[in-house]
Amino acid sequence: MNEPHARFVDRLESLGRALSTATVDGGGGGGDDGTMDHESRITELEKIVPTLATKADVAALPTKSDFADLRADFADFKAEMAGHKSGIADIRADIQKSITENTRWTHTALVAMIGAFLVGVTGLLFTIYNATKPGAPRSEPVSQPAAMTPQQPIIINIPPAPAAAQPPVQQK
Repeated sequence: MNEPHARFVDRLESLGRALSTATVDGGGGGGDDGTMDHESRITELEKIVPTLATKADVAALPTKSDFADLRADFADFKAEMAGHKSGIADIRADIQKSITENTRWTHTALVAMIGAFLVGVTGLLFTIYNATKPGAPRSEPVSQPAAMTPQQPIIINIPPAPAAAQPPVQQK
């Protein structure tokens, strides 16, 4: 845990404990409303006296210097948090930059896809238009000649292989 933060929290907890244990008035009302006699009033006061704050209790209460220390610790804590705030701002800027870059690439890809689609559709329509316009040359189907004479088979003559060389016959 960071030092300024830990000191701040510890000091705040100790001041809270000191304030919670100090009592000034235990409640129960006070004053004479005309129905209490002197004896019962003294009895009520004697019950309350042990719950009142003593000099030791008052001495344990936080002083101006305690609050000054607390303010100093809080200032340190605040300065530390300001440093974290700038780090968070940097992270936020990085995220925004990434989102902007992603959006730019997405839109570029979308425009390219739409462009390719339009070029393809234009080419298809151009081809259909040229194929169906009235002055377009039409290709006639190839017709078979009416009287086709059968062709003679083609004969390819292959020369015989040369005779294998035989050893000369020796005469005795």
